[in-house]
Amino acid sequence: MLDGRGPRLARIARKRHGPRVRLVPAAIIAILTLSVAPHANAYNNSLYRNDNGFDTCLSKSQTMLTDWWSGTPWFEIGMYLGGSVGQNKGCYDGSAAVDRALNTGYAVTLYWYGPQNGTGCELGSFSSYFSSNTTTAYNQGVHEADLASAAATAAGLPFATRIFYDMEAYGTAGTNCRVAAKSFINGWDHELATNSSFWGAAYGSSCASYPVDWAGIANVPQAISPSDTKATDPNGGLDNGSAYGYPCLDSGGSTLWVNDQRVGQFSVDFSDANGNPLVYNGYRLTSIDENCADSYLPSTFGTESNTCRDVD
Repeated sequence: MLDGRGPRLARIARKRHGPRVRLVPAAIIAILTLSVAPHANAYNNSLYRNDNGFDTCLSKSQTMLTDWWSGTPWFEIGMYLGGSVGQNKGCYDGSAAVDRALNTGYAVTLYWYGPQNGTGCELGSFSSYFSSNTTTAYNQGVHEADLASAAATAAGLPFATRIFYDMEAYGTAGTNCRVAAKSFINGWDHELATNSSFWGAAYGSSCASYPVDWAGIANVPQAISPSDTKATDPNGGLDNGSAYGYPCLDSGGSTLWVNDQRVGQFSVDFSDANGNPLVYNGYRLTSIDENCADSYLPSTFGTESNTCRDVD
């Protein structure tokens, strides 16, 4: 199946576009240069606009990455860089898998799956939670940002990479829950923006993680990854094949995070449209979340622009 990947090699020489540049002290650059091991390819911060992608908690071996890349509709993959909750749940890829994905050809969306909203706010069970005290929650966000920055540096990720904090649905509009989450994300974003080489971004349910709240904090996420998957829905979620049009977030013609600042998660799939297993080149995955990327992402290629669609 032809998917336009061959010509991508010829497009590497194109002028690359990137987000706003921030100055980094020479001392920090020197430290990062000494601490980062060389990788097979130089990573770029490239714009992926309307490109199909997916993510899964399942192991991402080189065989899996290659089979789900060659001749497939996927250009982007979500990877779990780290975080205590993700590791506890088995959603952890680490720097080695991130490196494999990038060198296979994928653009990569980086997720950090750390402490979740607790104190009666949570919908599920998690191994750690952030505090309902706003000052403590803010400082916990700062701490997670420092951990994520160290992991991203070790992985050799490019300057200004967006790291998405995984804020799972907490399912209550209670003031304490929403204020605590805002404080945590505020600390996360501030620390990455001011004391690292990376940008803070955030993932969450377009309704039950209340991302609209993040637009009003002092340190607004550089990008978001809204989700409407609904695993219990026969259709698997929003299924609109887009990074836009999400309930609660985009109601009434919202203009939040619309300048190449989204990786939308619009569907969860356990089989293809015909009820067959999810298989490419002989490799089966039992479930995936479908994404549509409209964001600057780490990549070994230059800018990509395609048309997202609901694949399965």
